[in-house]
Amino acid sequence: MYGVIHTREKTKDGLFVIDDVEEKPGPKRAASRLGVIGRYVLPRKIFSILEKIPPGFGKEIQITDALAVLAKEGNLLGYKINGKRYDVGDKIGYVTANIDFALNRVDLGSATKQHIKDLAKTL
Repeated sequence: MYGVIHTREKTKDGLFVIDDVEEKPGPKRAASRLGVIGRYVLPRKIFSILEKIPPGFGKEIQITDALAVLAKEGNLLGYKINGKRYDVGDKIGYVTANIDFALNRVDLGSATKQHIKDLAKTL
């Protein structure tokens, strides 16, 4: 599980008004199925918020905690992106993302497909 948003409304242009963000709440506690995927356009104020954030999950300072502060101030919007999501913080997620992107590139697709075929013969 990742950072999950609490939201009450969706604006007409596809944005969500975010009321809160919670880091890794676990499936049973998650307020929604809408997660934070690490693509942000943030105000400069985020740096002063981060300076005041104590270590959280994993004893690390979490950007999610700073986002929660912005949300509570009424200054956080989200946009639902449709598409495939890759967890590049996970080793197999990183490998999968690289293979998928290589397969879809004009300059790499054919060679990548051939390499996968060659590998399959050895398995």
